[in-house]
Amino acid sequence: MAIKEEKISNSVIYAFVRIFEQKEHAECFLRGDLRFGRIRAYKAYVDKNGEQRGDPFEGIVSWLQPNMVNIKYGDLVIPSEDIAAPIAIHSNEVLNKFALCLYAIHSGNTETITQETLDDFKRSLLIHEKSFGLGSYCVLITNAREFQNRVYSSLDGKINGGMARVNYFDEGLHFPRLPEKYDGMHKRATFSHQNEYRVIADFEIDDDYFTLSVGDLSDIGLITTPKEFNQKLEVELPLLDEVGQ
Repeated sequence: MAIKEEKISNSVIYAFVRIFEQKEHAECFLRGDLRFGRIRAYKAYVDKNGEQRGDPFEGIVSWLQPNMVNIKYGDLVIPSEDIAAPIAIHSNEVLNKFALCLYAIHSGNTETITQETLDDFKRSLLIHEKSFGLGSYCVLITNAREFQNRVYSSLDGKINGGMARVNYFDEGLHFPRLPEKYDGMHKRATFSHQNEYRVIADFEIDDDYFTLSVGDLSDIGLITTPKEFNQKLEVELPLLDEVGQ
């Protein structure tokens, strides 16, 4: 089964960003060496900057609200009112998969852009300042479709997996089973500022990290910083007389 792209929404992805703490890691990425991490490792990772790369709720498949659950152990019953927080159910199968994590610059829910909404639209494309804690450098991939094609080509016929934007779910709702086709891509809405896009794959190795070579990316990418990206980003609409030509 080949890797395939799944669409969680109809938004358009304009570019990808991968943020790094060290410039040499950004240079490796631009050379086409893409580092996948086992989802279990992201679950266990303790981030000194708070919940950035690490998330104890990685790999979940169910999110159960206390008022919807009773826990029994033999004759012992724990009523729902005594359960202090939602119950997360993880899947070992999902936790053992690998993920390549990217920041997606996308259109979101925007369908029409006008001169009146242009500034708001531009702000929606900026890298969120909460993500600056991921690192001081980043690789900007300016041709998202070509990048997807190269990753797809490198994995096709070898790996089971998928490519999609992360599904950010409302932590206040009850999910007996989160959508199975997005397993490995479910995160709490508190992470939505990361605009994450993932490539999920299986590699038959014992290590928690695997580097996939997709070939040089310098023709569709460059090294910058999150702050510089935000400073230099420009969005323009064509003039009316140009549209009519």
